[in-house]
Amino acid sequence: MNWKLLAFLFITVSPATGNENAWLAEKSNKVVGNFSVPYDVQWEMKEPIGSLQGTYHLEEVDFMDFPPVLATVWSPEENFGLVAWPPKYCHAVEACFIDTSQISKNVLHITPSYCSDLAVRFYPHIGKLVVKNGGSEVEMFNQASTVSFRASGKDLIVQGSESYQTKSADWQKLKPKTVTLTGAKGRSILLLTNSRFCFAHVSQPMRNAKFRALLHPRRHKDYKKLPFALTSYLYPEGERTIFNPPISEGGKKKYDVMSVLKGSKFLVNSVIQQSATCSSFQSKSLNPLKHSIGVISVDSWEMMQDMSTFTNRMESFQIRIGKQCSWIRLWFGGANEDMSKYDKAMKLENTIDLFLDQQFVLGPDSDEARPLSGDSSLIGTISVRRFRVASDPKKNIVELSYGKDRGPVFPFKEYFHMPAMYAKAVTLNIIKAPECSAVLVPGSLAYRFGSGYRPPWNVLTFQNCKRFSIEPEPRLKKDHEDRMDKIPTNFKIPG
Repeated sequence: MNWKLLAFLFITVSPATGNENAWLAEKSNKVVGNFSVPYDVQWEMKEPIGSLQGTYHLEEVDFMDFPPVLATVWSPEENFGLVAWPPKYCHAVEACFIDTSQISKNVLHITPSYCSDLAVRFYPHIGKLVVKNGGSEVEMFNQASTVSFRASGKDLIVQGSESYQTKSADWQKLKPKTVTLTGAKGRSILLLTNSRFCFAHVSQPMRNAKFRALLHPRRHKDYKKLPFALTSYLYPEGERTIFNPPISEGGKKKYDVMSVLKGSKFLVNSVIQQSATCSSFQSKSLNPLKHSIGVISVDSWEMMQDMSTFTNRMESFQIRIGKQCSWIRLWFGGANEDMSKYDKAMKLENTIDLFLDQQFVLGPDSDEARPLSGDSSLIGTISVRRFRVASDPKKNIVELSYGKDRGPVFPFKEYFHMPAMYAKAVTLNIIKAPECSAVLVPGSLAYRFGSGYRPPWNVLTFQNCKRFSIEPEPRLKKDHEDRMDKIPTNFKIPG
């Protein structure tokens, strides 16, 4: 392994405050051949990592508990993707294919030869791939955030392109290029990243993202002194972590990219002969005669919190999205602030805007367009979760997460400060583009957070929903009335 390169890969980019880099501390030394290497490696935050050589006790974790950072081990099956995300922090990622038999009872001994035979190095910002196969290196390009691997017999085929293009029209015409990793199928992957804020991971459709971490907080030299970057309800004492990116405080969104909503007239759905209430968390009627007529629609839910005391709890909800959805705005209003009060009550710092076709999200705390990894055909569900910082409520954190391939894992995460979500009375307004189907689901009903023995209790509940639709343009309104007039008087609507 090129250890100078590895040292470069592990230098943290975009430091937020003070010392942001990492190093390894030795608990004891063990002589292996002519080398004295650390055994039962622990770590702390002082300086860049110079070497990973040593023996590690791996911590097996779930993506929902802890992000994959710096050095992790994965065991994929068949076809999979190597994802470098978020692009802001992932400048270099290396996947080393190692013999699974070398991992015994979650103990891994790393030697300098681990990445010298079968490996893929990915530089997302310049779209470059370097593939090592049996010692030889082949360069190719990949301009997406994911590198695809396809199984072929005992081998893996790395998929890329012959060139790098800067224009979207030329990008569509790229000629594919593939490189074979001989005998790599069935091997485990040692995944290395350049930054503790780079959540590079292995993605497989419809599979839970479990992995093994080399530098987990519980393997820290002084675990109890780690900061509480996020307060997790998965553990009564909270999970100590330094692996979440810095979150701006006091920032506000200033520009309304959905100004079309201001000044529009929103009607309770009974006016246009649709159900005026929401039932069973369905955001649109299943009856084909009552489908949306192609206008902006809104579900306004009253969000409540169970005040019971739970040591193992979370505060979360999900929104399932149909395969054709251009955009969604989440507006967190105050008590009784539904769409009838939008013009006067809406504040931009209380909104999250997702543009699924254009693949970016605008948080409440800035006008920065953060990339989304996929459109609505891939992103089937988004999750919104809030974390409390007991020492300073002004630093309470909101997490927006989602997955790809419409699977159960949500590895893509964004963090915001949004005090409106912590108010005693909150009205969640889900504003949807025309023809967009979205379904509100309490978080605990959709999947289980965490890998502990007891799933956490979701304390957020929703009730008293109203449905609104923007007043149709005269032509659309007349077309709808004409269609309703053509329904036979003796026709019975099912259900």
